[in-house]
Amino acid sequence: MAALRVLVCDDQEPDAVEDAIREGGPDLHENRIEAPNRTDLEGIIREFFGNVTTFLRGDESVLSEEGSVKSGFDDFDIIFLDNNLSSLEVGGVRLTAEFIAGYIRAFSRTPYVVSLNRNVFDFDLRFLVGDFETKADLSLKTEHLKNVALWKHPEAGTEAIFRPWYWPNLSNAPGRRRSQVESLLTRLNEPILSYFAFPGRAKISLSRHATAYLSPQASIEDLTGGEGTPIEDVTFWHHFRTSNRTLLRDERAELCFPGLAPVERAARMLDANEPVPGDERLRAIVSRVVAGEIEFWLRRDVIGPQDVLIDAPHLAMRLPVLLGSAGGIIDDWNKIVNSRTPPHGMDADLFDRFVRPWTFEAPIWVNTPTFWWPEIEAAGDLQILAGEDEVERVRCAFAEDTSRFVPRDAEGVAGFVSEAGQPWNPRFVERPGQEVYAPLSQFAL
Repeated sequence: MAALRVLVCDDQEPDAVEDAIREGGPDLHENRIEAPNRTDLEGIIREFFGNVTTFLRGDESVLSEEGSVKSGFDDFDIIFLDNNLSSLEVGGVRLTAEFIAGYIRAFSRTPYVVSLNRNVFDFDLRFLVGDFETKADLSLKTEHLKNVALWKHPEAGTEAIFRPWYWPNLSNAPGRRRSQVESLLTRLNEPILSYFAFPGRAKISLSRHATAYLSPQASIEDLTGGEGTPIEDVTFWHHFRTSNRTLLRDERAELCFPGLAPVERAARMLDANEPVPGDERLRAIVSRVVAGEIEFWLRRDVIGPQDVLIDAPHLAMRLPVLLGSAGGIIDDWNKIVNSRTPPHGMDADLFDRFVRPWTFEAPIWVNTPTFWWPEIEAAGDLQILAGEDEVERVRCAFAEDTSRFVPRDAEGVAGFVSEAGQPWNPRFVERPGQEVYAPLSQFAL
């Protein structure tokens, strides 16, 4: 496990957060975790927001060559923000992680921000991303930081241990984010679907929710009388200027067109179809914002439903024939979870014929290997094989909360339907302990 430089921002119990990180990520070097006291944290926040305000008012002297304002938030790998920072005295504003997270993403060089203790639940049954409303990259409880599975790729084991499949690998998340930002710096005017090489069937499989997230002006088919933007034409820059997630739209307009009156800069932003302004520092800010928002889109709207991009365990669940002659025992299935290289526990010949050609070729954007499901599903020869498959297999389920295959009729296993799911294609959880699952209405199959 690579050492990370971590900043803990907690005005009440920073030691508890630090101890949890050391327990979950034992290979982090002691001098890599910084947890400033309350007074120092107040100073860091004041300096940061003071410089952000100064820059947005047109003074670029506070901006570094990398497009970050000078502050104590720079050059960490991960910043952990306790959601309730209300006891800090920073000008009368009652601070939360949500208030700070978006600005840190935009105006600091630290690539990954985690919000702590915003929610009471442990497992997200709705979108399978955790807190789908947070402006941070991830929202957790302090207790979750003790879980070793959060800091590395989870492996299927013989015991039921809470380790959600949708959790990112925190050890490599900062490096992946830096690579994402670097990739976007010169591609902000490239269409998003072209950048990710969306095949035709995948484009039309995107949900309305996924389409609207890229831009409220986007449409899959021109049903807007010519006023909409075909989704194939939505660029990263287009997403930035129409999104409202990390920064408010007026803040984005102020960033790109400083010195103008609010109404004028809003109008300029709305019509700014030309390439993003050429200042490299500004491109860095825009790239950081867009990278975080697009990775979230992939996690929630493209991979989450497993209907556009699908990962190996869910693919095997849909098409058990891909296991070939294996699949008679649970251990055969769990080889898929534990595999790091092709054919990912599947039959090598079937994988090469039907799966490998549809590999998602942008690994810096995903936590595990994924594949274009609509194209795999459309393979006629594979469907014939699946229909003729007479291998006796364990009736198993992939447990999203323990990251392993289990017998579907095992005690505690329950099916649920995610927000974008269908009752005939449920997901499953094993519920190994006292963790809170929400919303419980998703269990109503």
